[in-house]
Amino acid sequence: MRKYLPDPNFFIGKEIPGLVDYIIKDLIKSGNDAHVFLAHSEKIRNDLACKIIPAENLLGKDRNPPLWR
Repeated sequence: MRKYLPDPNFFIGKEIPGLVDYIIKDLIKSGNDAHVFLAHSEKIRNDLACKIIPAENLLGKDRNPPLWR
């Protein structure tokens, strides 16, 4: 499924939706289905990992509830 992964550089420097204080700083690792990034909040001086999975790589996204949940 790696073909659905966008260029990880697209995400560097962008805010995490819903966590507006966190900015994606660096790529940690890419796998077959997702990218994992390091994000940082200067406001609360904290780091966290952020995993970005393209919708095309989510298992059973057309089911209710989706299998990936």
